[in-house]
Amino acid sequence: MAAAAALNRLLPLVLLAAVVGRHGASGDGGFPTVFTETKCTPAPKWSRANDSAYRANVRALLGGLPSAAAPTGFASTHRSGGAGRDRAFARGICFGEPPPALSPQYCLRCLSVAAKELADGCPANRRAAVWTDGCFASFADTSALSPDEAAFHYKMAVGALVEDDESSARFTATLAALAERLAPRAAANASRMLATATVDVPRVVAGSSRTVQVHALAQCMPDRPAASCARCVQESARELGKCCWNMQSGGVATVIGYNCHAVRHVRGNVAAVKAAQIVPTQYADQRIAV
Repeated sequence: MAAAAALNRLLPLVLLAAVVGRHGASGDGGFPTVFTETKCTPAPKWSRANDSAYRANVRALLGGLPSAAAPTGFASTHRSGGAGRDRAFARGICFGEPPPALSPQYCLRCLSVAAKELADGCPANRRAAVWTDGCFASFADTSALSPDEAAFHYKMAVGALVEDDESSARFTATLAALAERLAPRAAANASRMLATATVDVPRVVAGSSRTVQVHALAQCMPDRPAASCARCVQESARELGKCCWNMQSGGVATVIGYNCHAVRHVRGNVAAVKAAQIVPTQYADQRIAV
């Protein structure tokens, strides 16, 4: 199972490494990140001097977030020092399987990079979030998401689409069902809100029949209600469907957001996958017959 756990952590890395533009490489203490997406919400119009207590709370939360999250892969914290408007909240999650499959040391280092990115990149904002290769961190002045944050979905994909797939309709329908099944299962997993599934799908490309293996993972923030988790995964599945269902073998696609992230990997020909001894992850995994 170690190979599968490593693969699940690698999928976002493989995908995100292909993203270019405003997403730059960074690193801290020998821990390189090839992808960083930071979203800072504009600060309300009051002086920074009057906001100093809130900033102090944010800095304290971000400083303690990595060590708080590392043992389990997730933490949600708050700090109330100062007046009511100075209360701050922070969340951090590491993507993939829970410890011990997910190394607490890896989680600690990833969130340390993310927290520093937030502190340096959004020094005067009341709300901010950052996604890196393997983790997510955020701070805000409320525990609830804003409407814009709840609706935020960022799609990324690497790999070519199959243009002459004669089984395209069935392939798309099967993967849509796969993603839909992940939503209630992730929501029902109260301790981690994570689910995975693997499906073998027949394809006919350029007259050649083959069966490819597709692996999917959905993970929600454990501090969110089950209904919010299910809705987020379903919305993420629809976002994937707009761009990335019909990918060639080796293709990877993901959708990230404030409440969840979803990853889908078209592993390739089933025989080749089995020969490489890549097995489905044990944690909440389900094989689906087609």
